[in-house]
Amino acid sequence: MWKRQVKFEVGELLGEGSQGRVYKALRHDQAANLRQTLAVKILHSKNAVAIWKKEFESLSRVKSPYCVQVFSFERLNGAPALILEFVDGVTLAELGKTCLLCRNDIEEILAQVQEGLKDLSRQNIFHGDLSPHNVLVDIQGTIRLLDFGLANGSHCEIRVTPEFAAPERMAGHTANFLSDLFSLGRLECFLMGQPTDYVDTEGWLAFDPNKRKILNIASNQSRRTLLGQKIRKLKKRQEALRAMHTQTLTKENNIRSNGHYFCCLLVLMLASSSASTLHRPNIAVLSIRSQNWLFLRMDGRTIGYAPVDIEIPDDKKHILEWETSTGRGKFPLSLQPGESRILKETDLTQ
Repeated sequence: MWKRQVKFEVGELLGEGSQGRVYKALRHDQAANLRQTLAVKILHSKNAVAIWKKEFESLSRVKSPYCVQVFSFERLNGAPALILEFVDGVTLAELGKTCLLCRNDIEEILAQVQEGLKDLSRQNIFHGDLSPHNVLVDIQGTIRLLDFGLANGSHCEIRVTPEFAAPERMAGHTANFLSDLFSLGRLECFLMGQPTDYVDTEGWLAFDPNKRKILNIASNQSRRTLLGQKIRKLKKRQEALRAMHTQTLTKENNIRSNGHYFCCLLVLMLASSSASTLHRPNIAVLSIRSQNWLFLRMDGRTIGYAPVDIEIPDDKKHILEWETSTGRGKFPLSLQPGESRILKETDLTQ
């Protein structure tokens, strides 16, 4: 009997959650000589194959432009794995660490997430664990939900992200559309930079499920296009930053020896993609905060997008270059050892 020969070449790690690790992979169908880039989620549990297969049967029915498509259930090197559509984009968790979004961006994201939840509910499937780590924004500005339906249903253990879970989910109840709406409200708080424990007792964020409402926001193509442009620019800067970080690590000893220690320290700190820095004695800290997309460079070195904290180990004069969608400019600065300074977008652009 003729048998198809399919191989998976597993590549870079894209992310890891409580249920498994997600890798970028190349699927090679040797019989048809076809290659396809996919995402492979290798599951931690090897003892619940029957349960995962049952979940796959329901998840594979979902055909929504706002949900990552689930293709098949395989065994890779003896481990159970879900084969998923590969999406070139960033998670909302990455986006939230990189920049404070404008209201138009937030509304576009929320509108699309809500449409994805509606598409799931039409198949009697509910997300159950909606959080910034489970929402992707692709380079076209389209939202794609991840891990929908895997946190509830047939599983004995209910897994949720506490900061974003509805109270009834925390109490052990199964997911439904209203509990997903509650999580959507927490997601809005996250995108707006508010504490996720904020609750509007009169609105759709309320603990009372009967008060939760569908958002009166529709997706807008022009807003989506602008969001996609920002994501593409962000990914381009991330790739440049990673390349710079790799080069810096390789040449760190040479950089230290020829007097460019500041540049080395700056790049190493920035490549961590963290918006917070541990303040050390005799090290100045410059904090830059922005409500909009603000791209930054210092002394010709790429920093990335605000908000960001930068450690500066000397009192020399430096040039901070900024760029927004409407303009660009330069800002000279120098800080004394141990000094902390906060600059807002208006401080730079006025």
